[in-house]
Amino acid sequence: MRGGLLTTAAINHGEVLAPDSYSYRQLAGSLHQRHEFSRDGEPEIFRTPGYPVFLALIQWLHGGIWTALTAQVLLDVGLVMITFHLAAMLAGREAGALAALIQAVTPVAIASCCRMLSDSLYALLLTGSVVLVVGHLRGGGWKHIILSGVTMAAGCYVRPVGVAMAAMAGLVILLSSRKFLHTMVFIAIVAMCLAPWVVRNAVIADYRGFSSFAGDSLYRFSAAEVIAREENVDVQTVRGRLDREVAAANLPTPGARSRYRMQRAAEIIRGNPGDYLIIHTRGDLAFWLPGATDVLEVAGVTAGQKGTLSVLHQKGLMSAAKHYFAGSPWAVIAAGALVSIFAVKMIGVATCVLSRARLKMSAAAWLMVLVVGTSAMAGGPASTPRFRVPVASLLSVAAAVGWLRLSRGRRRKQRC
Repeated sequence: MRGGLLTTAAINHGEVLAPDSYSYRQLAGSLHQRHEFSRDGEPEIFRTPGYPVFLALIQWLHGGIWTALTAQVLLDVGLVMITFHLAAMLAGREAGALAALIQAVTPVAIASCCRMLSDSLYALLLTGSVVLVVGHLRGGGWKHIILSGVTMAAGCYVRPVGVAMAAMAGLVILLSSRKFLHTMVFIAIVAMCLAPWVVRNAVIADYRGFSSFAGDSLYRFSAAEVIAREENVDVQTVRGRLDREVAAANLPTPGARSRYRMQRAAEIIRGNPGDYLIIHTRGDLAFWLPGATDVLEVAGVTAGQKGTLSVLHQKGLMSAAKHYFAGSPWAVIAAGALVSIFAVKMIGVATCVLSRARLKMSAAAWLMVLVVGTSAMAGGPASTPRFRVPVASLLSVAAAVGWLRLSRGRRRKQRC
């Protein structure tokens, strides 16, 4: 399926480059050509170097866009295998096979690996680290703790939100095993791996942190949406105004500009907490949308970047769907088929959640719930269905467990 979609994209000139792809390519070129991590002549602190290093390695091997995308397809096949292993650890080989099948046909995962985005690489590392933590919780020793810390840190270098996932994993290790030393070692490994980049940011960019992603996103998405809602204007207009405001401040370093954005975002949100809560919650709902449009855009059937998310935030789901499909019946039919695959998966997830709610949950189940929940709530108005890609494998495991429970319950009724 992934190979087929990638081939279709090459034939139909589908959208394999997303808006974020251009900054990733620019940073990879900077690493490859000048051996520095900079953009527009300044040190980069918004993005972390994990995915640009991957692209720079492809360039060093004299590969291009399609080589990188083929490599990502192979990484995603590896993720299907890891999904099998995780489900088999938790619920047996039958669950492993079903979870792998569900992950293999998950639309957002298929589309994501065919785009020049960090999702597939991060999903592989995050799921791998979850497998290692589960291995520790199920009796593994120091090897699992050490490898999980290193893998989790590698994921942080690909996507900064991995820091929150590391915190969730550390919390579960502490509360489940009650081995304070194991938790401290896990946290220390993650911290030691991230420390060099924190030092780099402080020394050359005047920024004391791992990434400015959270604060800058709060400014350009949450604060901008709050103002747009208040003034009843287009959010892109507000973002342009906010960008000009930062430029007019004439601050000398990337760190100073990031601190200014964070301060202004906090002021705007404190002044309108109710609007912020509504916008953030509505934005989080986009995390749970089917993601069928991603497949259609990669295949060249539809086109993105129409301002659909703004319509969703301002007017709701039905208006956003009309805006996106613009009366194309074939695109709607194709999307319907993809949505049905998503619906089957989510029925399994819901069944698993409802059945587990009546039982005492294991530490591994809590880890998966916390990782998925954190991912779902972190995006706010910046959320899209592709934000679900890093935890799609965990949802596939839950779906497999849920469908097996439904199947076994039906067989018991038939025997009675």
